[in-house]
Amino acid sequence: MTDLVLKDKTVIISSQYLPLRELLSAIITSGRIYMDGDELWRKQTLANRTFILGANGEQTLSIPIQHTGGVKTPVKEMRISYSQPWSRVHKGALFSAYNTSPFFTFFRDELFEIFDTQPEYLHEFNLALFKCLLES
Repeated sequence: MTDLVLKDKTVIISSQYLPLRELLSAIITSGRIYMDGDELWRKQTLANRTFILGANGEQTLSIPIQHTGGVKTPVKEMRISYSQPWSRVHKGALFSAYNTSPFFTFFRDELFEIFDTQPEYLHEFNLALFKCLLES
């Protein structure tokens, strides 16, 4: 687990791709945050998908992963697949949905830089995005 220290409480969350606003809000009042990468990978979770509100309503963004052939694997060992241009698509969707929102311009470049570095592991990517959002 990766440790982020804030105030005086401890919260354990699952690895999530751009967590929901409500979760981020609750976390801000916490002290110690653990993003659990040891949990086993399951399909249809927020580990590799998020929902944004675009011009045409809710949009689902999903990060493709390299499949393990049914072997139970911890989230921290799940590799991201870059065989599709999903990163460019996600950055475009986020820009389109939030560029006119207050404060987006303050962390947009840092956020998009994480996409551009193309981390190998899903948990590493989620953690970098999470830190960026908390530190902004």
